[in-house]
Amino acid sequence: MPYLVITSKEKRPRNELERLGCEIICRYLWFVPRDKITKIKSALDQDNYLLFQKTKIKKSKLERKGQKIGFTLIAYDTSKSDDKGRKAIKRVLSKAPCLMLAKSIYIFPYIEKKPKIPDISTVEKVITENRGNITKIGTLIPIEFTTEKLRERAKIVLEEEANKLMEMTEHIATDETSIKKHSSQIRASLINLKLKSKIFDLSFRMETKQELGKKFTKIYKTLGKFHET
Repeated sequence: MPYLVITSKEKRPRNELERLGCEIICRYLWFVPRDKITKIKSALDQDNYLLFQKTKIKKSKLERKGQKIGFTLIAYDTSKSDDKGRKAIKRVLSKAPCLMLAKSIYIFPYIEKKPKIPDISTVEKVITENRGNITKIGTLIPIEFTTEKLRERAKIVLEEEANKLMEMTEHIATDETSIKKHSSQIRASLINLKLKSKIFDLSFRMETKQELGKKFTKIYKTLGKFHET
């Protein structure tokens, strides 16, 4: 059972997909008949969509390198949530080891629960507590060109989060009041990001440890210099 996620906000080819026999599940997410994949690839620009295949796969352990890892997809709707609820959902998603595919559509590696980081059940709980509706599909594996596109997205997400922490640290490092107020938050965010990067590296079969490690070290050194003075 193949699924398609439209990733372009500007180009949502609903008429074309319906003509090819695809069924919309929710905004940006479609079910694709298996025999229509070739026509889909001919009709749509690869930059505007991702393809997944539903499969059976065991829940993975992070300690096992080289294993094939599946993903669980959730699409949620917060039209009945208030602003406070939407902020709570965004906050937990930012901490969870998930990757955004399109607006309100995320994938989570199908792995055993890890401590100190929100998992998919935590995210689902926050969404439902804030009057959100969830569509959940699992277990999926990326197919065709989607594997590489996910890897590229995951690297960008990790780099952006690391850069944001670096900028925040450098911004407050010269101000005693600010660093006392925010250093524990930065350290907690850094621990979260390190665990997320480990999960992403194994899930998307990439290696960011060396590059991100340099940024992590710089952050720790910046915080450490203040406490030494």
